Amino acid sequence: MTALKTAPRSPFFEFILEVERLLHRSNLDRCRQIGESLRPLLFEKGWIAPELLHQRRDGYRRELLYEDQDGAFCIRCFVWGAGQATPIHDHRSWSVIGVFSGTLQSENFAMSASGRLERSAAAELLHEGEVVWLDPTVGDIHRIGAAPGDDGVSISVHIYGCRFVDVCRAGYDYAA
Repeated sequence: MTALKTAPRSPFFEFILEVERLLHRSNLDRCRQIGESLRPLLFEKGWIAPELLHQRRDGYRRELLYEDQDGAFCIRCFVWGAGQATPIHDHRSWSVIGVFSGTLQSENFAMSASGRLERSAAAELLHEGEVVWLDPTVGDIHRIGAAPGDDGVSISVHIYGCRFVDVCRAGYDYAA
């Protein structure tokens, strides 16, 4: 295991063990179960080092919390300021996203039969404790960030089914 940025046997450590236990499951079942295990952790405060929770003015902040030494998964926290969001992208790896504090907006997209990027659902507001997951086998083109009108700092926890440097994200252009 890679060194943790939290105390051993903490709720975060127990969560890591649970993710390891669930890795053999199918994507859908794995993501659902990891999401269920993540939900209570989102209400536990103090397990993320305080110095990692400050926003950047020049864009959202991403911090590594844990990475499996075999590259099976990683856990990051994202810190969002007002108006900050990812570009539209995909991961090509399963992922689970939970809101630690604040409110996020999640937008999902899909390629039409003509090859045009289109919204696949209405934008969804995610509040503290809420979890979503994405599976590239069924489509995971999305954008996530601070909810419009939210002037505070929002923090989310993301679990990816690979090392973060191997997520192989692709970017997309979207014209409404």
